[in-house]
Amino acid sequence: MTDTVLEFARKLPTTEAPWRGGRALCLACRNYWPGAAPVEAERFECPACGKMEGVWTNIVPNQVPKGSTVWQCGCGGWHFWVNGEDKAIVCCECGKEQRW
Repeated sequence: MTDTVLEFARKLPTTEAPWRGGRALCLACRNYWPGAAPVEAERFECPACGKMEGVWTNIVPNQVPKGSTVWQCGCGGWHFWVNGEDKAIVCCECGKEQRW
């Protein structure tokens, strides 16, 4: 018996972009999943609905630009939407209207 070794050409990008992983949320269908995306990605594809509405659910302090003002919901959520009718700011994580 002889073994045949197949060599596969592997193309690597000239510059390897850093990636991050973590808990992701789709703002379109509210699907949660363990995600991975390039660090610079602001939105990424949801595996459930296919829309480019994926965001990270938790932002660690070193990812917030210096001098920025941030708001975090009591549930730990960092993503919000504005209800146009009531002009209310609502947490995407728990659905609670924000007050300050």
